[in-house]
Amino acid sequence: MKTVPYNHQRECLEISGERRAYAILMEQGLGKTKVVLDTAEALWKKRRIDGLFVVAPNGVHSNWAMNEIPLHLDADHVLLEYESRRKGTRRFERAAEDLMKKDFGRRRLRILCMNVEALSTAAHAIGFARAFLDRFPSLMTVDESSRIKTPSSSRTKRVVHLGRLAVYRRICTGTAVTQSPFDLYSQFMFLDPDILGFRSYYAFKHYYGVWERRMAQQNGRAWQYEDLLKYVNLDDLSKKIAPHSYRRTKAECLDLPKKIYKTAYAELTPLQKNLMARVLEHGVFEFDDFSELTPLQITRLLRAQQIIGGFAPSDDPVKDPGGRALPGGNPKMSLMEEMIEDHPGKIVVWARFRAEIRMIADMLRRTYGTPSVVEFHGGVTAKGKMANAKRFQEDPSARFLVGQQRSGIGVDLYAAETVFYFSNSFSYEERYQSEDRAHRIGLRHPVVYVDLVARDTVDDRIRAVLKKADRIARKILDEGRRS
Repeated sequence: MKTVPYNHQRECLEISGERRAYAILMEQGLGKTKVVLDTAEALWKKRRIDGLFVVAPNGVHSNWAMNEIPLHLDADHVLLEYESRRKGTRRFERAAEDLMKKDFGRRRLRILCMNVEALSTAAHAIGFARAFLDRFPSLMTVDESSRIKTPSSSRTKRVVHLGRLAVYRRICTGTAVTQSPFDLYSQFMFLDPDILGFRSYYAFKHYYGVWERRMAQQNGRAWQYEDLLKYVNLDDLSKKIAPHSYRRTKAECLDLPKKIYKTAYAELTPLQKNLMARVLEHGVFEFDDFSELTPLQITRLLRAQQIIGGFAPSDDPVKDPGGRALPGGNPKMSLMEEMIEDHPGKIVVWARFRAEIRMIADMLRRTYGTPSVVEFHGGVTAKGKMANAKRFQEDPSARFLVGQQRSGIGVDLYAAETVFYFSNSFSYEERYQSEDRAHRIGLRHPVVYVDLVARDTVDDRIRAVLKKADRIARKILDEGRRS
């Protein structure tokens, strides 16, 4: 091994070993990537495999290629990082040809790192992946495997199909359950359908949930749908996955400082309150699960969040990078400015909307200087995000990293001493992942997490639902292992 494993990594490697299918469900920051690379190297040396196929979210696959593989892998190897935009270039074609040709002489481990998004639509990516698995007996791993939690999506179907071509399969995630227990179905179908014992998603969700058929009507059109009443048999689900997965928490494995949570409340301006009343004129949001919300409710909720963030509501505030700032001041922004003065050291600020990110970054640059701020969101290229994260980690002048939670995966940000949540998305996975970017191996100081909340608004309801999702996830993943 090129790097020395921690005890929990060594234990996971010994347990999973040469098993054909296994789930590595350790919490974020415990080094799942190293376990996969050590597994691949051991299997390669025993001539069980010739290839390693890594499927990961866009940007995370680059982190595997640029950072994790050079750091941990000692085996002689040839590597290709697949990028759709480079397909067809002379440099890419030469690298692809080198990856796919058979060895004559020295033996090398073939490694293909591909972003999971490419498997949604790119025919070339699907064909290239299939050709790779056909040619080389491989270990296929899906990193952040919650990306294939939706059984009906074309991406999930293709990843599951490709998994059948691999000799060995691994999934890696600390957030296998992000919304409901039903998230586990596709991930374990990729590994081995016999683990859960269900070949039908319909049968699976009706065994672990009680449903009621209801009618809905809108614009003269009526339809039936199933409404989830409650979860059942979750202990059985935990026991089924426990023998085929390795679950450890950071509290069990690392002597890390505990997370410190704070909530800071802001009072909306009269204009914001007036706009919120208009958006919510059909009633206050009462929901226990984001899946309960109708498309109309989601739109209203997004608009409410945008008003709370200090911007006039738009039809699509998630995709719209613009946004018109509301007159009369921004209480959340003023509150964060004041709190930054009380929190020295490096700071990460997560926000949901690009308009918020632009506003926050501009404020920080005006106050602390342009070199002090780096950005980390969908508007930055994958390599640019990695470079910005590295600069935040290593450059003393880069004090602030401002980004979107959805981008907060696959990077280390443990230089941060404080993490602000200017706004939250509806995803438990994004919240959990973004928190643990700063709370992982290498941390030497406590991390303070500050939620900026507008008093008596949907901010509190969103946080409550995220906490509920966390309780359900821990019940399924931890209780079966303990029993």
